[in-house]
Amino acid sequence: MEFNLLVWAVGTQAEANTLSERVRQFQPGFTDERIRTAPGVLIGTPQEIADRVRECRDRYGITYFTIFEWDTETFAPVIELLK
Repeated sequence: MEFNLLVWAVGTQAEANTLSERVRQFQPGFTDERIRTAPGVLIGTPQEIADRVRECRDRYGITYFTIFEWDTETFAPVIELLK
């Protein structure tokens, strides 16, 4: 069995407010705290995001992640850290 996680947003801490608004398009009721802790939102440095991806793999058994096209450039450095 495989488990997928759709990642709603990927970005740096400086982009957190913009990412929160994007996430609310998918999940209108989410608070800022819920957005910061949601597995489908990856905010931080590439290393912090890579650590979060590993945590999701271990904690929830996520076997693959789906990233929106507009986040691929931001997520690319994370892939290098996960190899």
